Amino acid sequence: NSPELNAFTYSSIFGPKIVLTTGLIDAYNTGKISVDELSAIIGHEMGHIKHRDSLRGAVALSWVSIINAIGTYFIFLGFLSLGAGTVETIFTRDETAAFVAIVGGILAIVFGFILKIIAKLISLISLHHSRIMEYQADVYGAYLTSNIYMANALKKVENYNNSLVAKNLGYLPYPEGWQVPPVRETWIDRLFSTHPPTEKRIERLIGKNQ
Repeated sequence: NSPELNAFTYSSIFGPKIVLTTGLIDAYNTGKISVDELSAIIGHEMGHIKHRDSLRGAVALSWVSIINAIGTYFIFLGFLSLGAGTVETIFTRDETAAFVAIVGGILAIVFGFILKIIAKLISLISLHHSRIMEYQADVYGAYLTSNIYMANALKKVENYNNSLVAKNLGYLPYPEGWQVPPVRETWIDRLFSTHPPTEKRIERLIGKNQ
């Protein structure tokens, strides 16, 4: 129950599902988008189901979470070991045990941060793969309808949702403090995005000069 124009898929024990927002249904009922454009949007989501994108994305994110958690665990152990080494130095004067504890702690912390960096790199690869999956889903939606209908649907969804954000922003407290999606994303913004820019998606569907 959301005013935005959106659709998505998810997996359940009863099989894959496609969800349409009330905003998307209302846009169709009021003629803001045509039946062919709505079909293209649904076809896009069917493409995600056909390619098992939800499963592939969940597996990738699971590995990111696991490696990141292990990294956090090693960092925690490292600081505990450093603390133990400090205690050995102050109270027992056992320099050998203190040295082993401190060096072991430093190595554990370094290893933990390396694992966290690896998790971040896997996350970036996963996000890149997510953007590729969006292109593939666009192609499937266009295959079921047409390239023009898919491109028009993408353009209308983005334009409407952008105007919706701008309109609703004024009703929020301290609107100047709220962050809205940048009009022109930087390359860093695009690295951490699950979806490619809409203009790039349209270019792939109908070409740069259309």
